Amino acid sequence: MKMNKGDFTKIYRKMDRTKVSLKEAAKDINVLLETIKEGLKISGKVSFAKRGIFEVVDKKARNIANPSTWEIMRIKPQRTVRFRTSKPLKWKEEGKSW
Repeated sequence: MKMNKGDFTKIYRKMDRTKVSLKEAAKDINVLLETIKEGLKISGKVSFAKRGIFEVVDKKARNIANPSTWEIMRIKPQRTVRFRTSKPLKWKEEGKSW
């Protein structure tokens, strides 16, 4: 299931006990995302205890085939962000106890 920023904002608004407005919730989400982005620029890794780690990973260049023409194409190397879920959170999703 994909979740966009609007869906995430609505969930945050539901969970917040102070009943913030949708506009304030969106502002809080933007601040969180910008903070994570700056942390990744500085150290390449942002860690949340018992939740997971955001980290910058380098993907190698690779060759692929265009599905319509079967022409071989080269994809350039790129940097991307990956989130690794912590074991306690992963086990909780699977119904196991820590």
